[in-house]
Amino acid sequence: MKRSNAGSIGPMSYRNKAAALCLPFALPMTPRSNARLYVLLGSVALLGLLVVPRTASAQANPEKFFFQYSETGTTALPECLPPELVGTFTLLNTQQGTFVETPTGFHIEGSETEAYQVDFPDGRHVVGVAVSRFNFNVSTSGETTFTTAIREPRTIYNAADEAVGTVFIHAISHITYRDLNGNGEPDEGEIAVNVDRFFFTCT
Repeated sequence: MKRSNAGSIGPMSYRNKAAALCLPFALPMTPRSNARLYVLLGSVALLGLLVVPRTASAQANPEKFFFQYSETGTTALPECLPPELVGTFTLLNTQQGTFVETPTGFHIEGSETEAYQVDFPDGRHVVGVAVSRFNFNVSTSGETTFTTAIREPRTIYNAADEAVGTVFIHAISHITYRDLNGNGEPDEGEIAVNVDRFFFTCT
């Protein structure tokens, strides 16, 4: 069994993940996926501010959201496979949850699921499902918190379609910041807590 873990606490790590949204897709369910989700949640919150009436009734009634899309491309899976090995992936992404206006802002919670298969030139392929549970809060004071936890099992198959290995990925991220400049993203000097934990096992 191979086990790896990594963690970082620093003011720039989360912002770097958000910046990575401008890059092509690289790995099914990674911290960069969480950055995409983080921006999505911000959009949902903004939508809520624009369309949800500020009444006691609106505050008491959660609104549901649902997004789904498919994607194809190329990727490596360096957890437990050679990093130079690149294959073609197909992926179905589903994001769903609820958002509700509160007396002090917004609360959003839900899940993101990525079901995918990666096919490699040597006949091997990997099938995985990554599930992320998230919790997002925005306060009228400017404080924002976002927490997500990920579980991602993968099965590695040989060219004869026989299961020859497994990968299990765990990750958790949390950020608390106060948006002092109003640009909608965490900047240096605004972040109070920023934690990323990621590890995987190979069998």
